[in-house]
Amino acid sequence: MSKKKVDFLIVGQGLAGTCLAWHLIEKGASIAFVDPNFKNASSKVAAGLWHGLTFRRLGKTWLADDGIPYLYEHYQSLEKKLNVRLISDQKVTRIFRTTQQEKDWEKARDENRLSPFLRESKSNVELEDDLFETPHGADEIEFSGRLNLSEYLEASKIYFKSNYPYFEEGFRWEQWNQENLRYKDLTCVKIVFAEGHMVKNNPLFSYLPVGQTKGEVLKINAETKLNYILNSGVFLLTDENGDWLCGSNFEWNAKSYEPTSAARDEILSKLKLYYKGELKVLQQVAGIRPTSPDRRPILGEHPKQKKHFVFNGLGTKGVLIAPLVSKIYSDYLLTGIKIPDEMHVRRFEKFHPSVYM
Repeated sequence: MSKKKVDFLIVGQGLAGTCLAWHLIEKGASIAFVDPNFKNASSKVAAGLWHGLTFRRLGKTWLADDGIPYLYEHYQSLEKKLNVRLISDQKVTRIFRTTQQEKDWEKARDENRLSPFLRESKSNVELEDDLFETPHGADEIEFSGRLNLSEYLEASKIYFKSNYPYFEEGFRWEQWNQENLRYKDLTCVKIVFAEGHMVKNNPLFSYLPVGQTKGEVLKINAETKLNYILNSGVFLLTDENGDWLCGSNFEWNAKSYEPTSAARDEILSKLKLYYKGELKVLQQVAGIRPTSPDRRPILGEHPKQKKHFVFNGLGTKGVLIAPLVSKIYSDYLLTGIKIPDEMHVRRFEKFHPSVYM
């Protein structure tokens, strides 16, 4: 479908751009995309997990109480619209590595600090004894799961390309007229850059302190079909093809997109702490996560170039927060409803050249 003018041109059809587009379309706006189909984007390799807890400090993750109910609404509505299966039935199950971890978990349950994401009593987690070691026990997390992220992006792409202008290429700045908001032969009312870690190459938004956080995932031969998404240092799950996926690691300020033997060894060593079976790595992939210093998304208009907007910084909790954050952002873009300060791009204006030069 060809359209010469749209309401929004979105640069980047990863998780952020895709989720925002669906919310804009739902509210009656027209969209167009520019996307390079970059294979190392985090959305292309992420496992798509969500749960409402932070394990390091053992609390509820930011936006979990409102974000998780809304993510079901968003992803399930698209399952019906696109006629695809997006949400797995598996729940995330935490395997405790020490007696202290188990005690801290039970204390949090008794104090009701993790409600509604823990049951009133410990779950009966059944794993094959010849494959898994759980000397300190395990517990299932309520309202957790996995999004088939690759299917979400691909099915959405097919829909977008069938109904709206879609340029499958890197954004060509020489083809962009900032004054007239025109890209090649298409004009828009507003442009939103949802480029993930590639924002570093954007001359308008490269000032943003978006981290280049590399994570790697291994595809492993499956010994059995898992009924859970296991988590203990690294996750382990059965994918749609019956293979196991295991990951991930964190490499801060990554300089390369290539998988490394160091990441592979790190992931496998953590997996072997609770898995006793044979391991054969079939594939190793790497992606770069766009992370913000305060672990909050980055939304809003460029401080100088009006009608140019950014959507970035979803980080490791993207599948959970993207639907609700996109709803908030779409309301702002269409009606001017305020973005919460903790998400607004203006919190990083001190890094913009017009401020510090």
